[in-house]
Amino acid sequence: MIFLLAAAVWVGSDACQPCHSQIYKSYMETPMAASSGVAREIPPGTLLHRASRTSYEIRRDGIVRYRRPGGTGEQRLRFFVGSGAAGQSYLIERDGYLYQAPLTWYTGKKHWDASPGYQDDLEPDWSRPIDPSCLSCHASQLAHIYGTVNRYADPPFRQAGVGCERCHGPGSEHAAGKARMVSPGKLDAARRDDVCRQCHLQGEARIERTGRRFLEYRAGDLLSEFVAYFVMDEAGGGDLKVTSHVEKLALSRCKQTSGDQLWCGSCHDPHGMPKNRALWFQDKCLSCHKPQECNRGADCAACHMPKSRAVDAGHGVFTDHSIPRRALPRTARGEAAWRLRPFSRRDAGDREMGLAYAQLYQRTNDARHKAEAEKLLGARIR
Repeated sequence: MIFLLAAAVWVGSDACQPCHSQIYKSYMETPMAASSGVAREIPPGTLLHRASRTSYEIRRDGIVRYRRPGGTGEQRLRFFVGSGAAGQSYLIERDGYLYQAPLTWYTGKKHWDASPGYQDDLEPDWSRPIDPSCLSCHASQLAHIYGTVNRYADPPFRQAGVGCERCHGPGSEHAAGKARMVSPGKLDAARRDDVCRQCHLQGEARIERTGRRFLEYRAGDLLSEFVAYFVMDEAGGGDLKVTSHVEKLALSRCKQTSGDQLWCGSCHDPHGMPKNRALWFQDKCLSCHKPQECNRGADCAACHMPKSRAVDAGHGVFTDHSIPRRALPRTARGEAAWRLRPFSRRDAGDREMGLAYAQLYQRTNDARHKAEAEKLLGARIR
């Protein structure tokens, strides 16, 4: 059986439909299944990026015309990433290389604005590379050309969105009746949680193990055998980020009290969306908490999992999975934490932590990060 699973290859979600038609149908209506695709119907509009004095005109067919001091230009939005729940960013293609567009459609505000990280750019360009470790959590069956950062075959992914095999493993042997698929809920706690962690754990740095690649991970493996994650060593776990669900949940009293009994699947049905979200999540909360503990109504998540702006999401808002007892206003922070720690005991290693500090130094230019990297790696960092 193990050999057959190792020999399995990707076949795509459509291969699941004949036997699992109801699950397939409901899953295709979830945000995960709609997290990428070909850009066809683009919300038309305009955008003035004040920092760079660049004006954009976005057409429904994906053509973007822009004017800035010194000239004009035109690009075509070819693909989108993001389900649209918070917003959608777009990719352009040049000679087989994929780049992120500097403008994003924000669903909540129903308007165009700068993509995350582009807000203050004085010269926003169209050259931010889309590497496969990023795209793999939005699309399936990537056609990345090994040895390059952001070059792909045409099309760059053979299946839009997150496919069934992301959580259940490659399906060719199962489709042929020779093996079972991975069922995350039946795995041990570490392997079960890793199925979700592969895309919902961000950290400050993710470092590949020697001789391993993140893209080699398959559901049922131990993620720590492929990569190590590092987070800031600070109380509260730092700022809310787009994909910091796992870090935040680990800080919650619910998780710390329940241990391995509580995981993503305790509250979320990955195969479908609840018709009444408030009642759905209230039922999950009341499986542990007594009804008389609160008299504020049915929407537990509105108070205890508030939506707020993520620091890396521009104008997008995301759910705080730290499940605070009371939603407290943000206060001025003291000196920012700078030290890293492994996210878990399995995310260890001097080499990996040294590389994490080196990676962080490239973003922060903090001499303390450089010093830690050099100490752990025994090499000079430029």
